[in-house]
Amino acid sequence: MELLSRWMLVLLLISPFLSACGGGSSAHNDSRLVGTWVSDRITGDQDPDTDQNTLTYMSDGTGQVFTPEGTIDILWEGSNGQITTTIEALGVTWTTIYELNASEDQGTFTTVVDGQTIVEDYHKVTQNYPEDLFGTWDCVSIVVNGTDGSCADISTLQLEAYGLGSVLWCVTDSAFVWRDPVTQVGGVVAYEVDGDTLILTEADDTGVTVTTYQR
Repeated sequence: MELLSRWMLVLLLISPFLSACGGGSSAHNDSRLVGTWVSDRITGDQDPDTDQNTLTYMSDGTGQVFTPEGTIDILWEGSNGQITTTIEALGVTWTTIYELNASEDQGTFTTVVDGQTIVEDYHKVTQNYPEDLFGTWDCVSIVVNGTDGSCADISTLQLEAYGLGSVLWCVTDSAFVWRDPVTQVGGVVAYEVDGDTLILTEADDTGVTVTTYQR
C-alpha cells in the first residue's frame, strides 16, 4: 500500500472541514523542535512504508515542509508534547502529538486525519560530520532482498566537510541522514564505514537494500 504523509493527507482529507485559528506564536515553543527534521518511516494504521519529506521548524513560529509534490509554508506552535500546525494559504489547522528520544535528535509525530492514525519517525539534522566519511564514493555493488542489482543508476556520492557535497548530509544517532540540495527531500539509512568501504542499508516495507561504495 502506498501511503501519503500527514501533509498530503491533510490537504486531501481535511481541508474542506477545518478553518485557521492563528498559529505561529513562538513565545512558548519547545526549543528542541527548532531545526530541520528528515523523515525516516511512516506508518498508517499499522501499515508501514517509507515516506520522503523534510520538516523545518523556525524559532519564530514559521516553517516549511518539503515533499516530492512541492513545498508547504506553515505556522506552528509546539510544547508539552503537542504541535499545532496551520497552513494559512488553505485555512487549515490540526494537532500532532510528538515525542523525542533521549538524545532529542529523533522524534515520533502522530496525527489522526479523518480517522486514520499517521505515525512518522524523523531524524534531526545535526552538525555531526565524521571525517571518515569524507571523499568520493563509487557504487561497487547493490543487493536488493538478497538479489544482486546494478550500480548503473547509482550516482557517485561526494561527501565533503560541513555536510556539503552531492547531497546535504550528517550523522544523527548513528544513522546517515541526507537531503537533495535542491528539493531538500531526503532520507535516513543505516551506515557502516571500514577504511575505504562504505555500506548503506535501507529497510522499508518492500525489503532491504544494501549498497556498497568504494572510495
